[in-house]
Amino acid sequence: MKHLITMVFFSSLAIIALTACQETPQESAQDVAGAAQEAQEESGEKRQEAVKEISDAEAKVAEEQAQAGESMESRAEAEADAANVRAEEQYKVAVTEAEGRHKIAKEKCDAMSGADQKEACQEQADAALEREKASATAEREAVRTQ
Repeated sequence: MKHLITMVFFSSLAIIALTACQETPQESAQDVAGAAQEAQEESGEKRQEAVKEISDAEAKVAEEQAQAGESMESRAEAEADAANVRAEEQYKVAVTEAEGRHKIAKEKCDAMSGADQKEACQEQADAALEREKASATAEREAVRTQ
């Protein structure tokens, strides 16, 4: 009988401890909202950086074109450089946005109950991130090989 009472006591403690580790739906929603806000801010910053880099590259092209003595080859090089800069910046923005969506998905996964469900959700989120990164890389490389 003493063993039974001890087992029930420790089982109850374990259950209480495990349920205390679970986030409430409100906490989960706050985490998701926080991840979404952070992703939006990072994406905005990356877009601003991209606009500046692209603008600088296009200004260089315009400068090359304005110089009457420059050869067509040097203008073509400047245009190719601008296209590469544009592709690289678009890649950076795409990856930043994909990582933001990944953070949001991970937070949603953390809100799920059940280890198997969480693990499957996280694997799907990771796979989606890898697909998006691969797509962004392919788009960038397509411009570079032109």
